[in-house]
Amino acid sequence: MKVVIIGAGGHAKVLADIIRLDPTVELAGFTDPDPGKHGTDILGYPVLGGDEVIESLRAGGPLGVILGVGDLELRRKLLSRLETLGLMWVNAVHPDATISESVRMGAGVAVMGGAVINCLTSIGDHAIINTNASIDHDCRIGTNVHVAPGAAIGGTCTVGESTMIGIGSRLVPRVSVGAGAVVGAGAAVVGDIPDSSLAVGVPARVTRKLTD
Repeated sequence: MKVVIIGAGGHAKVLADIIRLDPTVELAGFTDPDPGKHGTDILGYPVLGGDEVIESLRAGGPLGVILGVGDLELRRKLLSRLETLGLMWVNAVHPDATISESVRMGAGVAVMGGAVINCLTSIGDHAIINTNASIDHDCRIGTNVHVAPGAAIGGTCTVGESTMIGIGSRLVPRVSVGAGAVVGAGAAVVGDIPDSSLAVGVPARVTRKLTD
């Protein structure tokens, strides 16, 4: 099966490095609405054009896609548009990630090298579990969540959809972070964080409400 990465920036490059380690798929290239912005060739794979090329590629046989855009708000908008197309979303899981057999994983998920996801955790569609991030047992990670490099989530935590868990941050067990929230880099979350809130510091405190 051929796979296309939607997007051609930094996150897309990392996905390409993961996908080309999988001998069961063929990376066809990238799409980007501004094909010249990132060059015509990335890591030896072509930038094929805008998202409109997906339809023509699907006509040639089975085609898997994965979202290669890092910005969570842009991802949310793209997914809202793309989900109506009936695309075949695939996962990109680095072989050096450690994932329990009891983990339930959605579609379009990216798991980078060194990540650890422990038993009975669920990972929502289009989530990103980045380099060396760890998620302990019985957690619920929502759709389009980004657990950034080096972040650690204790057992039985819940993270709402389209939420950023910042680089090197920590969540103690049994806390909840609401939808659309941002946990700042290096923060230590010791209590629940409401929806659409920015939480920073040690211990993490909500500093302001985020808007759409």
